[in-house]
Amino acid sequence: MPTKKELIRQYKDTPRPMGVFQIKNLKNGKMFIGRSTDLQFVFNGQKVRLRSGRHMNEGLQDDFHRFGENGFSFDVLDVLKPKDEPGCDYTEDLKTLEKIWRDSFKPEELY
Repeated sequence: MPTKKELIRQYKDTPRPMGVFQIKNLKNGKMFIGRSTDLQFVFNGQKVRLRSGRHMNEGLQDDFHRFGENGFSFDVLDVLKPKDEPGCDYTEDLKTLEKIWRDSFKPEELY
């Protein structure tokens, strides 16, 4: 049976899905597009910020208070596959992928 220390190391060494996500307002169709190195974790963090009124995007925050959490969907748009290089920095790849997605929508559709 693995020790707690081995389990922690195994967790840290396991690549997590990364990519681009959206928070979509189901009432007016507007979207917040973002990127993350941990898509499994990102929605929890976004929801905590929105629920507590601390989200960085004021328009999204205002609509979240107006329509409530059930007025939004939280979806993964694209997943970036990890490279075979250990310790690789994916910052620029994620920025590029996010820009591609943002550019695919009209400005009035985005927060």
